[in-house]
Amino acid sequence: EQLGRAHRSLPWQLEGAEIPGASDVLVAGRPSAIYAGQALKVVARGRPSRPLLRLSLRCGLERRLLEVPLGATLGSPLAPRAYGEVATCQLEDLAGVPRPATLAYARHFRLARRTCSFVMLESEADYRRFGIQPETAAADAARIRSDSASALLERADEQTFSPRGRFLARYADLLRQDLLVEVQRWPDSAFVVTPRPRLGQRRQLAAPADADQLLERAERERRDRPGRAVRLLACLAERDPGSQARAWELGYQALAWEDYAASWGAFGRLARWPDAEGPAHVGLARSLEGLGCYDLALLHYELALSGCFRLAEREPYLTEFIGFLLRRKDLLRAYGYVAARLQELRRSRDGAEIDWLVSVEWNTVGTDLDLHVQEAQTFKHCYYGQRVSPHGQLTRDVRDGFGPERYARLVGAPLGPCRLWLDYFAEDEHRASTWTTALVTTWFNPGEPYERVQRRVVRLRGKGRVELGTRRSSRPPDAR
Repeated sequence: EQLGRAHRSLPWQLEGAEIPGASDVLVAGRPSAIYAGQALKVVARGRPSRPLLRLSLRCGLERRLLEVPLGATLGSPLAPRAYGEVATCQLEDLAGVPRPATLAYARHFRLARRTCSFVMLESEADYRRFGIQPETAAADAARIRSDSASALLERADEQTFSPRGRFLARYADLLRQDLLVEVQRWPDSAFVVTPRPRLGQRRQLAAPADADQLLERAERERRDRPGRAVRLLACLAERDPGSQARAWELGYQALAWEDYAASWGAFGRLARWPDAEGPAHVGLARSLEGLGCYDLALLHYELALSGCFRLAEREPYLTEFIGFLLRRKDLLRAYGYVAARLQELRRSRDGAEIDWLVSVEWNTVGTDLDLHVQEAQTFKHCYYGQRVSPHGQLTRDVRDGFGPERYARLVGAPLGPCRLWLDYFAEDEHRASTWTTALVTTWFNPGEPYERVQRRVVRLRGKGRVELGTRRSSRPPDAR
């Protein structure tokens, strides 16, 4: 009967609870909404002369102050423990509450929960040996009198649900300790991403039903109306919300079109998939750099390279990360950390200086993409050859995950053009009608003040070869 009554009526949002003459009013479970017939357990400190509970409620635009008489007051030695149970339970549930405060509540009210447990030793010497002092009880009581549970919960809510608190609650255990110390001093504004608003994007967009037609239309729209082109690709991703491949495609294409707000949203969605977290954090870092959020970009690069996520090949991302640090070191808050990190990364790598760099990533598993390079002066450099070039570095063949495969042209190599192409093979025969999207990124003069980045998206079906054109040095002659 109670469940049916609650189902038929609208809930009221509980905005506050107050008992005149009492302090530190807590509602067990911290409910945000109450229903018809719902039972509430309310505890507080004090001895009110007129027991009355006031609830501040809201339902839509309607607000109401509900006063509930509490009836006869019965004194009981168990009342402090009832308050302690509710307070300690709520303090333990929030990560932002300082542990000493939670420990003081648990010890004072003798509650063996997640915070502490209790033992009985045989002698006073044993208590002294384990550092259990009698004055601890007095210190706990003094702390409880000075720090009310409601004040602790309010401060913890501000920290936990602030932009910085939400980020640290999810990733604090994955960051380097020296970086975590720096991050805890950053303001909340460093964790807020505010993409530029798009004008004229509210009108309804009729997208073709066929995926190939939708892609063709997006390519036509991108020159005159790039925002509409990205929306067309978003329609393709929304038709299959459970598909990682479509989300990767949207992120890659938005990066190539320099629509960093759209790519940030796509990679943020991909970061929720466990098998895609590592590459997705790299995509988030690239998007955030394009949006001007350099501090957040630094954190996502570090998350991707922390070793906590699966990456098929880590070396290309290290090169990209070093270039990011060199470009943005004067704009980052953690300047001292960045300087030390650059020295650490340079010591761990060889001293070869890179002229230009090509990286290929793709959006489908069970797919083999091989990057081939025809170097200047007819030197062929590919995965299946046994010859080693003194002028370039090629990563190993990546056959699992989303890539990347990379070729780096070293400074001092011959100035002739290098021809690049992709060999493509899809292992899954059931995906004959599905294409693979590859993001081809070229960095010219990586890490230098005159660095340039070019991104291009290619779509592949079945198996075959795709030409990527030629690359040649763009470094000024005096810099070579």
